[in-house]
Amino acid sequence: MTGEGSSGDIALKTLMLSPLALIWVQATGEIAYFNPAAERLFHLSQRRVVGRHLAELSPFGGFLWDHIAPAFEAGRALVIHDAYFDAPDGPAQRFALDLTPDEAGGCLAIRPWPLMGEHPKSEGAAEAAIGFGRLLSHELKNPLAGARGAAQLILHSDPEECRDLVPLIMREIDRAQRIAERWSKIGDVAPEPFGALNLHEIAREAAQSARHSLNPRISVRELYDPSLPPIQGDRDLLIQAVLNLIINAGEALKDVEAPRIDIRTRFRDVVPGAFCPKARLSLDVLDNGPGVDPRLGTDVFSPFVSSKPAGEGLGLAFVSRIAALHGGGVEYQRQRVRTQFCLYLPHTSG
Repeated sequence: MTGEGSSGDIALKTLMLSPLALIWVQATGEIAYFNPAAERLFHLSQRRVVGRHLAELSPFGGFLWDHIAPAFEAGRALVIHDAYFDAPDGPAQRFALDLTPDEAGGCLAIRPWPLMGEHPKSEGAAEAAIGFGRLLSHELKNPLAGARGAAQLILHSDPEECRDLVPLIMREIDRAQRIAERWSKIGDVAPEPFGALNLHEIAREAAQSARHSLNPRISVRELYDPSLPPIQGDRDLLIQAVLNLIINAGEALKDVEAPRIDIRTRFRDVVPGAFCPKARLSLDVLDNGPGVDPRLGTDVFSPFVSSKPAGEGLGLAFVSRIAALHGGGVEYQRQRVRTQFCLYLPHTSG
């Protein structure tokens, strides 16, 4: 008897502490149990819902009943991992639903979108970006050649205070020209041979370049983990990818009262089923702006998708393609009042 009691206590604690919303629903739709995670999801206490029909709780309850009622009628388990609920007072939400029925009812498990880890990712978008390489190459080459010529003239004729900026201008233009040449071939062949790189140096150089184009009101913090191992990659392309993320963050802070960008590196905790599980290093660009327009959904990395009035929508597609070429990926997350883009990269083995 003691063993049975202990098992029952453990089972009850499991239900109570589960991060999943668990609801025991009778075959007729009445609720018999509502765990704390379900209370938080519906903003209703178990005391108020037990005995009521699931469809009566809210529009979301009706949405759930429409999905699980056929499973009860057929006496079969239900597994749905792409259920979308169009909330009448907010944006559409994505859920995974599982139901295991028996004669009396069944346990409904609900995994909301934040717990599924389904942040917008660069999967698929990297391949979609391939066809735009030649367009970028053509558009970049001529203006860059003219800018470099102008910078050379400034180097020999401008006052002393301007001379420190000129090497930076020329270095950036040289790198952009190399990127233009390489980007025109990215869809057909691999980039230049990879070399060992320090992720912090990549981040620092991108941050240094970005500071000259960001609004001076923006506070930029660099938070690096010095224990990270080296990576293998193409220096120019990675710097440009990180620079794109920083510039995007700066543009999102246009109307923010105390704008801030954090650039950090870290080891990544990878859970089963995680995006890019072999890419254990993360370079994150965070800002306190309003985030990506929710209407863009998971298409934020697709070419020509942009919330900017005059944006071409190629910046994040470029980042996703570069990440893919390095065996990694990019993920967008919105965490309370911060926007976060995570560039995942594998580290050098051994």
